[in-house]
Amino acid sequence: YWRDWSSDVCSSDLSCHGELAPAGTRAAPALALSAARTHPGYLEAFLAAPRKMHADTRMPDVLAGRSNAERVDAAASLAAYVRSLAPFDDGFDVASDWKRGERLYHQVGCVQCHGPRATDAVTGSVGPMPAGGRALDHVAAKYTARGLAAFLHDPLAHRPAGLMPEMHLSRAEAGDIAAYLVPADEVGESLSPRPTVSTPERVAAGRELYEELRCASCHGSAAGETPPAA
Repeated sequence: YWRDWSSDVCSSDLSCHGELAPAGTRAAPALALSAARTHPGYLEAFLAAPRKMHADTRMPDVLAGRSNAERVDAAASLAAYVRSLAPFDDGFDVASDWKRGERLYHQVGCVQCHGPRATDAVTGSVGPMPAGGRALDHVAAKYTARGLAAFLHDPLAHRPAGLMPEMHLSRAEAGDIAAYLVPADEVGESLSPRPTVSTPERVAAGRELYEELRCASCHGSAAGETPPAA
């Protein structure tokens, strides 16, 4: 299953970092924090088939060449390992109001990158996605409301080299927008595949795969060390 992840492959064939290569480097996300805010079932499904779950992801298909059964098993092990290192409690717990979140989403700048989500009172339709923008259709299935709120409150702490800028939101505002994008955690749970039960053996297998696949080359230590520049 070995593949040579050369810089040419990563920037061209996989389209992971190529669009930013002329301007500089960009680090991949720290996985422990990502796992802390992501529904477990989504994480497994994403690792098994990244572009099926998120069409414009820069994540390469590191399990290419395996049978479907092998993919599913390997993804479950990788996800179990990464989840085992996620912070148990991010301390983010606020009462939220999705109606306030809807107003904030359309006022603080979210639409500039992600497009409007509300129906225009005049045209009766939702406005167009901005050029180069990224839709958020996957968000409700991917994130827990609490995890998304923590990310929105301080995106650069979760992903220092990410494209999401610091919006200077209060904790309440971040919680409100998260409640709008992920109406309730049970909604996300219902949209995400059911995760595999984690066991110590599964976690150990995931750690071996993390090293075998050289995941640290992009993400650094899954325990949260700063990922290297891609």
